[in-house]
Amino acid sequence: MQAGAAIGGPISRNRTLFYGSAEWLERHETAFVSILSNPAGLSQITPSQAALIQFAATTGIPQYQALASTLWAVLTPSLNTAVTNLFQTNSGAFPFHVGILEASVRLDHVMHNASLMLRLNMTYDSEQNAHFGGLLGVTRASRTYSPDRTIALQYTRTMPASWNALTRACFSYSRLLYNPNETAGPAIDIAGYESFGRFVPIKDKQITVTGIGEAFNLLNHTNFTTVNNIVANAPLAALPSPLKGIRGNPALPLSFTAAANPRQVQVAVRLEL
Repeated sequence: MQAGAAIGGPISRNRTLFYGSAEWLERHETAFVSILSNPAGLSQITPSQAALIQFAATTGIPQYQALASTLWAVLTPSLNTAVTNLFQTNSGAFPFHVGILEASVRLDHVMHNASLMLRLNMTYDSEQNAHFGGLLGVTRASRTYSPDRTIALQYTRTMPASWNALTRACFSYSRLLYNPNETAGPAIDIAGYESFGRFVPIKDKQITVTGIGEAFNLLNHTNFTTVNNIVANAPLAALPSPLKGIRGNPALPLSFTAAANPRQVQVAVRLEL
């Protein structure tokens, strides 16, 4: 199931605006693990084990013959109830669930020669029976939990001589948790066949703080529909005729082939922790 919604509008006419959106994805599926598709494999021992048992059984020595019987009972997987139970537990159909929620809220407030923006983002990701199948049994699978939250605040002020000042601060907090399905017991790895049992839980946490201060000239940040060019800080009379036509008559085509040489002035400071 997937759903989403968005809403926006004014809180104060021409002064304060808000916008919010959210999306939700939920999956309920079934994963199949067929490690017991051939149960006869549990009744077999390795060639080296079979050679050792054969040697002990044919020596004619009663003690070695008794040892051969003991080794056969110990080394044959199907004769060990713990082994058969382990394979039966990890074979079959298992539920698989994923839930993802993403939400965002933004507030914009316009003041005299300034504007303020506040944005909140949230992501929530939860998975059940994640990372199993193939060579990983369900007892090696995990329950995954990964929330993420971010808040950003931006203040922009217009100053004389076509200059703008921008200040932005951002704080984000994220976590990552992998909890094993098997809370107790050792990990069992059978090379080239299957991995079972508990793994070490993974817990990670990250906090990021970012601050940006920037001052820039408006004419150096002029963006148009079909082109993105840097316009020189020059009097109107000194600008090329196509640009003057755009300012005087927006219906004229955009053209910057004869634009004056740019003057780029920008000062910025960035701090990230």
